[in-house]
Amino acid sequence: MGKKSKDELAKLDAEIEARHAQELQQFDAAAAAAAAPAAATAAGKQAAAPANGSAAAADKASKYLVDLDLGDEEGEEAGEQKGKASKYALDLDLGDEEGGESAASRRASKYLVDLDLGDEEREEGGDQKGKKTTKAQKRREKLAAKQAEREARIAAELEAAGPSAKDEEEAALKALLAPLGLGIKEIRADGHCLYRSLEEQLEATAAAAAAAEEEEQQQPGLLNYQELRELAAEHIRQHKEQFAPFLLPEDDSEDPEQHFEKYCFTLETTAAWGGHLELTALAAALQRQIKVHAVGMPTVTIGDEFAGEGKAPPLEVCYLRHAFGLGEHYNSTKKARFVRFSLAEDAEAGEEEAGDEQQQQQGEEDDGEAEEEEVAGQEAQ
Repeated sequence: MGKKSKDELAKLDAEIEARHAQELQQFDAAAAAAAAPAAATAAGKQAAAPANGSAAAADKASKYLVDLDLGDEEGEEAGEQKGKASKYALDLDLGDEEGGESAASRRASKYLVDLDLGDEEREEGGDQKGKKTTKAQKRREKLAAKQAEREARIAAELEAAGPSAKDEEEAALKALLAPLGLGIKEIRADGHCLYRSLEEQLEATAAAAAAAEEEEQQQPGLLNYQELRELAAEHIRQHKEQFAPFLLPEDDSEDPEQHFEKYCFTLETTAAWGGHLELTALAAALQRQIKVHAVGMPTVTIGDEFAGEGKAPPLEVCYLRHAFGLGEHYNSTKKARFVRFSLAEDAEAGEEEAGDEQQQQQGEEDDGEAEEEEVAGQEAQ
């Protein structure tokens, strides 16, 4: 209870005591003026009853006001109701008749009881609402904790397993291509990766040639992956004597002619993987040298007769054994922007940069000292 409320209650008690003393004085004066002792006795009894009723009513009002917590947390509506109850208690006329005092006391008590019930209902509703919010928050926190635990467990397992075969092969391939000024150009793994890689190389080399010749339009005649499939199948059919020995059926009961035609049909109509046989056919059909870069073996070159001065640049692709779960995969290559040739050259370049920075720092210090000397000379003058 605040200091202000305590002062109000003390003031109220003083007023009640003053009224009570005034009434007693009035009754004493009336008794002294009475002629007959019987009348005085009757008057005293009559005055005692209102005095006792007034005292009881005052005690009840004081008790409710003391119990009223005006300093607690409350809404505006609760504050208005408490103010109204206090007004009824303060307006209680202790000098009225006993019936009037009882009615005023009952009104004050009713407002105070209703106020207490309203506070309890609001507190109960707030508790229920808080519980619902707390449960939802707890569920969200629990789910977030489980997700964080799962991610941490996966990260720990990956760290414990170390780099995968795919990561190691890709890192080694990048190191292999870097001295050649090349990088890896990712190609979609959909069964057409070999033909998509060659398609990308045809576009890249044509664009480079057009840029070198300052031509605005791209060179015509470029083939997409499906057209490259059809070109390879047609070249194999036309040079059957060259490719047929490599396309014999595994089952001796199968007709070699039917097997050969089935192979060509599958090549041009499905997403069957391609390999060295198809690269050989396409190098000859396109009259372009094809280079295949792979980790753990020398670079494979096909169609060397189509390379040389005045001829189109080679088509360079890279082969990976562990790119995906299914195994082999072909990617294209691209021109790298920066190439590091050796660790020794990198160290030498680093030393040169450090020396330049040291010289620059020394020059700044010399300039600072010269400025300080100039300022000191001006002050001395």
